[in-house]
Amino acid sequence: MKKEQDVSRLVRRNIIIIYIFILLGLILVSDYSLVYNEKIGALPAAGLILIFLALFFISKKTAKYVHGQLLSIDKLRLESKEAFEMLKNRAAELESSQQAALIMAKDADAKALIIEKERENLRTVFDSVKISMVLVDENIKIAEANRAAGQMLDSDFPEMLNIPFGNGLCCIHALNSPGGCGTSEVCANCLFREIITTVFKTGKPIHDMNIRKQFLFNGKETTRWLEVNASPLMLRGIHYVLLSLNNITARKQAEEQVLQSEEKFRNMTDLLPEAVFECDLNGILTFANRALFYRFGYNNDDFKSGIYIFQLVSTDERKKVSDAFTGFVKAWDMDKSEYTALKKDGSTFPVIMYSTPILLDAKPCAVRGIIADVSELKQKEAELELAKESAESANKTKSAFLANMSHEIRTPLNVMMGATEILEQSGLAGENRNLVEMLRANGDVLLKIINDIIDISKIEAGKIDLEHIEFNVSSLIEKTCASFESSAHKSGIELKRRIDQDLPQQTAGDPVRIQQVLINLIGNALKFTYHGHITVGCWFMADTAEFFFSVADTGIGLDDDKRETIFESFSQADTSTTRKFGGTGLGLSISKHLVELMGGRIWVESVPGQGCTFYFTFPHVMVSSENVNPGLEENEKINTGKTGLSGIINHASILLVDDYPYNQEIISYFLKGLPIDIDLASNGAVAVEKFKAKQYDLVLMDLQMPVMDGYTATRAMRKIEKNRDAGRTPVIALSAFVLKKERDKSREAGCDAHLNKPVKRENLIDTIAKFLSMEKAETGLTEHNTVEKGPERESEASGDPVVYAEQIYEKLIPRYLDDLRKDASSMESLLKTGGYDGIRKMGHNIKGSGGGYGFNKISEIGKALESAAKDEDRRMAENGVKALLNYLNQVKVVYR
Repeated sequence: MKKEQDVSRLVRRNIIIIYIFILLGLILVSDYSLVYNEKIGALPAAGLILIFLALFFISKKTAKYVHGQLLSIDKLRLESKEAFEMLKNRAAELESSQQAALIMAKDADAKALIIEKERENLRTVFDSVKISMVLVDENIKIAEANRAAGQMLDSDFPEMLNIPFGNGLCCIHALNSPGGCGTSEVCANCLFREIITTVFKTGKPIHDMNIRKQFLFNGKETTRWLEVNASPLMLRGIHYVLLSLNNITARKQAEEQVLQSEEKFRNMTDLLPEAVFECDLNGILTFANRALFYRFGYNNDDFKSGIYIFQLVSTDERKKVSDAFTGFVKAWDMDKSEYTALKKDGSTFPVIMYSTPILLDAKPCAVRGIIADVSELKQKEAELELAKESAESANKTKSAFLANMSHEIRTPLNVMMGATEILEQSGLAGENRNLVEMLRANGDVLLKIINDIIDISKIEAGKIDLEHIEFNVSSLIEKTCASFESSAHKSGIELKRRIDQDLPQQTAGDPVRIQQVLINLIGNALKFTYHGHITVGCWFMADTAEFFFSVADTGIGLDDDKRETIFESFSQADTSTTRKFGGTGLGLSISKHLVELMGGRIWVESVPGQGCTFYFTFPHVMVSSENVNPGLEENEKINTGKTGLSGIINHASILLVDDYPYNQEIISYFLKGLPIDIDLASNGAVAVEKFKAKQYDLVLMDLQMPVMDGYTATRAMRKIEKNRDAGRTPVIALSAFVLKKERDKSREAGCDAHLNKPVKRENLIDTIAKFLSMEKAETGLTEHNTVEKGPERESEASGDPVVYAEQIYEKLIPRYLDDLRKDASSMESLLKTGGYDGIRKMGHNIKGSGGGYGFNKISEIGKALESAAKDEDRRMAENGVKALLNYLNQVKVVYR
């Protein structure tokens, strides 16, 4: 509009100027005509021309300007039209949008249902993925997980959500930590947490991470390998990490097995000095190690040219190799064959070839093997065969020498010690008694020397013979604990028992060794317990058929790092232990060795400052006549718990077979005064004839005799019993042969018991009592009988122990007790100098003599002293000496 107004003003202005120029021109022309009344001249013409030119110029400019302005106006009109059309179209679009919005608003509910359905479809797809997927938020909690994850992690889907990642993952460390995932010490090094936090920080994914982790699966701890991929993810403006977990445990195990196999094969080929090869089924070598080249004289050029396996053996054995290959390849088996190997230079040597087929897709594709040079082995075999023959000959000579020497020495020694024992009980006094005691003491020393000579063979073999006899576990525990009562009481320690009432009444094994273990454990407990109590327990585990022993104390305890080494030789919890308590630290090591030798196990649990509990087990053996023969043991270890003559039947008939008159005399003297009829036989042949003619209640059989030995005689007697359909007559072997093979030999011949010479009177009578009916027992004490070993009784008035003995021992027992006081004084002196060997010998003597005089407690103290001296346990030895002195000062003997 503004431009149109400007054009209008310009036109009006130009028209006015034109009019002015026309008027001036007309005035000039008219004035000239009027004045001169002449025709128009040059000047008027110029005025007209000027007017015309001015009009033409002005009109042209005006027209041009007007045309330009009109064009501009048309352009503006066109632009306005286009803008109007644009606005019109935009209005239409807005109207359409409004209509679409109305339609969308109307369909909102339907679309919400579609979206929910799509979400369910996505959830279905998420759950159908077989790879475990877990969505973790920034707090490292599980926000979402698919069902595959729940199955792999042994968790229900709802229970996995909104809990710490490690707990949902069933990580063993998270489950065992009270605070859960992230609170355990090992969580700081958890690769899962490191991956998740790294992805949150960097926003970049992490792929193909292999993590080894311990999980709780089906209630059991298991180790798994997981392949982990982690990617950042944002949902509804919240950052997450999406983990995919693939269980690759089986693959890892397979890889480890393959790597181990490859490593073993590489080590074998690199380190073995023997030739290693692989060949195809045609026999061409495809692999050979350096040893093969070295052994056979070939090189790499020969290998490249081709070497047949058959070239490595002599010509006449190549068919044997071919047949062997065909056989074991067809059977998928391994072959081991000896061949004569052939070198490249034509020389030969003996070898053993180990070959096996290599399978591919369950079909043999090649052969792998080792060729071992056995030249030196063959030579050593020949040398060993000669050495074996020589050793066997020497061993037979040694065994025969030891057996004969043992027999020759023990036979007269039996008479000497038996006579000494009788003289000791005959009431000798003064110098004569001292001489007899000297004889007895030196006889014991000589007997020990003989036993040590016999034990050389056991030491050389590195074996410990275990007993296999019937015994009662409860009684064994009670007896062992009783030996420690005095020392525990003096130390202010209460010694408790916790014995299962359902323990089997009888079992079979080595009670001496079990007692040795208990003594070591109880002794250690006393050594390291200053106050409180010691509890000895025993239970029977029916599911494993084991006796379960425990020795618990309230002592100083053990540090964790000492529990693993406490059972090692010369190992103690503190280096000052030996200086403070004495001992070498061998007791627990010996106990471990004995327990494991008997088929059990031993271990310890401890809290420093609160005490220790030692456990060990011993397998229960059902007692039957087939697996237990309680009589076939050495006489030094027989102890039935009965005393003296209890158990002997009225008027028993016994056949005594021995070729040595003094042995016959001493055995007859031992049984003198008892209701026993004794028949004598000087050899096996005489014994067999007497056995045919008479039915005996028991036979005492020497084994080494002229004419017919005891083995042959016993077998003959067993045949006689079978032919006359009579009951079995007990046969007790009396022999100077003490080797285990001799006892086994006597058992195989039909003997029921084996007593070693020299035979002690108490052991002989106790053994006879075991095989004769105890229901008809009667006591026939004479001046030669032993003291009755009844239980010691407590006096009601003073509480002191009381022992009841026969009147005939009124002079003998006081001297015995005085000698024990002297022994106690000697042991106190030996303790100051570390003379444990002397204490051990005295303890052994006291152990054997106490029960013989009726003092069971003294025998228990002697056994504890012997054990303490063996372990060089100073404190236990001191307690034993004190216990002996206290008992000697308190015991009262009542003669009847």
